[in-house]
Amino acid sequence: FMVRPPYGAYNQVVLQTLNMPLILWSIDPDDWKDRDADIVYQRVMSHAKPGAIIISHDLYPTTAAAYARIIPDLISQGYALVTVSNLMGINPASLTPRVYTGTY
Repeated sequence: FMVRPPYGAYNQVVLQTLNMPLILWSIDPDDWKDRDADIVYQRVMSHAKPGAIIISHDLYPTTAAAYARIIPDLISQGYALVTVSNLMGINPASLTPRVYTGTY
């Protein structure tokens, strides 16, 4: 198992208590704040790079609308969309407790 801590907040106590890897992100389009598909699209596309981890929320229609454009545009630029496990090239069952970010 892996954990994405709420707000990305954690400390040594959290790391020791959970005893599993924490997954953070390198791109935050603030989709929850603006709820504007064009703004979310621009924020993701302007920061996209190999190995990035993007955080988004699936409950906003504007986020879904943004990703309807983001996904095909990233693929057309040669990006492959993968799970965090695939990004790191590991089996989730073999992960050790530590913090992983989108810098691979």
